[in-house]
Amino acid sequence: MARDYLFDLIRQNTSGTYLSGIEFRNAKAVDSTSFRKLLTELLQSSLGKAKQQKNIEIDLLFRLALLKFLTAELVNQFGNVILDVKEYIRKRGEYFERSQQAHVIKARLSEMQSARRDVLRIIGQLVAQIFTDIEENVIVKARRALFGEEMPYYEMLKNRLVFLDGGKDDFYFLEHYVLLGNYSRDPDRVEAMDALFQDFLREAGIRVAPDSAPAKGAEEYRTLFAEAERLRGEIASLEEQRESLRKRLEKGDGLLNKFLSSAADPAEVKASLTDVENRLRHFQKALEDMGPRLDRAKKQAEFVQKDYEGKLGDYLNEPENARKLFDVANATDSERPARARLLAQLVNRLEHHEVMPHILASYEIRPIAGDYCPPVHLQQLRKALVSKEEAKRVEEILKQVPAKRLTMKPLEELTKRIRRYSREETQAAVLRFAIDFLRLRRDLRDAETSCRVHGADQPGYRGKDSRTFPAQQPVVRVPAERGSGFRARPGGFARNYQGGRARLHEDDAGPAGAGIEPGFAF
Repeated sequence: MARDYLFDLIRQNTSGTYLSGIEFRNAKAVDSTSFRKLLTELLQSSLGKAKQQKNIEIDLLFRLALLKFLTAELVNQFGNVILDVKEYIRKRGEYFERSQQAHVIKARLSEMQSARRDVLRIIGQLVAQIFTDIEENVIVKARRALFGEEMPYYEMLKNRLVFLDGGKDDFYFLEHYVLLGNYSRDPDRVEAMDALFQDFLREAGIRVAPDSAPAKGAEEYRTLFAEAERLRGEIASLEEQRESLRKRLEKGDGLLNKFLSSAADPAEVKASLTDVENRLRHFQKALEDMGPRLDRAKKQAEFVQKDYEGKLGDYLNEPENARKLFDVANATDSERPARARLLAQLVNRLEHHEVMPHILASYEIRPIAGDYCPPVHLQQLRKALVSKEEAKRVEEILKQVPAKRLTMKPLEELTKRIRRYSREETQAAVLRFAIDFLRLRRDLRDAETSCRVHGADQPGYRGKDSRTFPAQQPVVRVPAERGSGFRARPGGFARNYQGGRARLHEDDAGPAGAGIEPGFAF
């Protein structure tokens, strides 16, 4: 029933935009009531089984399995809708397949495949909302009655990023968090922002742990390392002296040097050489004895540093900490100077790394994103407020879609607005960004943890159903149909079906980390 519900939901939400006029096999109305009832009964049954076995982990494992099933079936049923449309064209006969109407349907189908991420975001959030409503209105009360205090893992399982295609979606981030860069050259990509905040906390002296173990471990390792470097320097100097004395000794044995009064006494040279070799052996032995101590200190320092970074990450995964650090308006009289100083330092750091215009543009494009995307890519629209070259590219794209009557005037006004930001407005935007980024960081970590637990990040996860698409789709171009008056996509962008994004231009290097495992090691 769940598969049929997701299939009908995808069909219903795409019929008006991509699949109009197509008759599906066994088409029927979407029955959300029955699906909601079935899902409620499943969750209640799992909770009852956990109570019977007196083990709450049974319910948690069932939740993870249910999330895996639903997220996998979202992709599977999207593929089934595509295949049903192809089957519809094939059954109409060879003559229809060559007709103009069939070409238009195929072009719309290609558009739908290109918009896969958008479709899955809409359907996934509908399912997530049903899941959340059942949890908050029914299940949470029963769970508290049966097991008492609430477990924190259930909050993690309500993470809506799990229902996004690949756990990431620019439009969703723009609406609920903040839109950051996706490409390797972007200064404001998630990894760069995470490193910036961590470095900022270290340099600002923010205490995220009650002990000083990281400083002690690092200091011990630095002391031993400095001593080892001193010994290596002494050894290098003695080796040079030894080579020099050996050369002098070889020259001193010549017949001519024996008659020169200025020649060094070979006995003295040999004595000096012996002394240098003894000292050299002493320093080499000391360095050799220090080796195990240095290795232990290095491992201890690395362990302590990783533990500290883990605590630092936990600190950054609490959005409330952003308010405690930078919210001057809601601070007490004693806290206000420190928060104002930290906020000013963060603003200066973002400006130094040339990130501030990108952050402001991410918030300014929210009102116009729905009008300009498509045909403009969302990342390209954001960059158009910062880069004149990108603005010219956007202008060329808008000229290709005169029917939408889009102009550059709103973008130019937003660009001027960003340049006129006062210091107070900039600080308010940075406070908002800090809170939004910490929320995004926390939810990305929770979504990644959920995916790793239920196996969604494993190769071949997207299902083994024979009717589903492979994990990787080729990059294709959808040309305009001759004589049909229908263009598949303005500008003929190359789109990657799996990534769900258009290449902005021929020099676009693609998303940062393309071809590697998704997720962030937070």
